[in-house]
Amino acid sequence: MSIQDPLQELFQLIRNLKSFTNVDTDPILEKIKSLLERIYDLFLGLQGFNRKKQLAILRLAHLFPETLTTVELREIMEYSDKTSLSYVRNELKDLETANLIVVKKYADKKLPYQIQINHKHPLMSVLISLSNFGKGYKDLIKDMVKKDE
Repeated sequence: MSIQDPLQELFQLIRNLKSFTNVDTDPILEKIKSLLERIYDLFLGLQGFNRKKQLAILRLAHLFPETLTTVELREIMEYSDKTSLSYVRNELKDLETANLIVVKKYADKKLPYQIQINHKHPLMSVLISLSNFGKGYKDLIKDMVKKDE
């Protein structure tokens, strides 16, 4: 029994396109391979973080371009309401240091932090693009965020 490799099947389809048309498919294949390498790097990079940080990154990607307050992020990271906001902010330090998220802090301490995924980071831009394929999950995350309108 042979194992089907879906990526090799995709590459073969593109190569077949070259046979039936006069289109040079090599640049397309190289672009796809480059993108797949970035996706693979993204998966490996996410493994370096604990579950709560992974939730934060994934959910912020699905909510982009929205920003969240620390209170809202605490909720979607599945912390209890009793978890202190300073603890949650401390959990986010690694993500901020790695430049995966952007935290906007205001001089007026009464204003809440605004937290957003860093769409300029090459791997986070890939994650944001991938999140467009998860509409159901995106809707679920939006429902989790209770905005006071």
